[in-house]
Amino acid sequence: MKRGTAKTLDMTSGALMGKIVAFSLPLAFSGILQLLFNAADLAVIGQFSSTSSQSLAAVSSNNALINLIVNVSIGLSVGANVVMAHAIGAKDAQRASHTLHTSMLLSLVCGIIVGIIGVSCGRYFLIWMKTDPVVLDKATDYLTIYFIGAPANIIYNFGSAILRARRGRSSILRSRAF
Repeated sequence: MKRGTAKTLDMTSGALMGKIVAFSLPLAFSGILQLLFNAADLAVIGQFSSTSSQSLAAVSSNNALINLIVNVSIGLSVGANVVMAHAIGAKDAQRASHTLHTSMLLSLVCGIIVGIIGVSCGRYFLIWMKTDPVVLDKATDYLTIYFIGAPANIIYNFGSAILRARRGRSSILRSRAF
């Protein structure tokens, strides 16, 4: 068994279909994990809540908004992935470093903005989505907790996008400290 060897994915030559599938599988997998996370929330609430029907309705009423935030975050991070992959392919360490730092700063700023807007306006979002008034308080509490964690979620999505770009031929970045 060889140590120190890593499988690389060269997206610049050869047939593209297999490479596109290999690139998109992690994105699809993260969407599946988000659905499983929502299902786990519902299962735990249904099992342990004293008012399970109201709690289930409160969590379910947030799914569309949470999925919107997660998918927009993943979509923006794919843009960072493309820019980083282009810099790596061009063997431009300075642009790759600039892309990394800009992407992470952007994710931090966007995460904080989304968190602040979500915590302060979450109840209004739910009202605009016509959430049942019976579950509005519980739905607002759940959404507030989610928005408090939104900065970490957005930073994670951008960081994983940058790491996916490094998966290919990225020896140029191995010499730089991150």
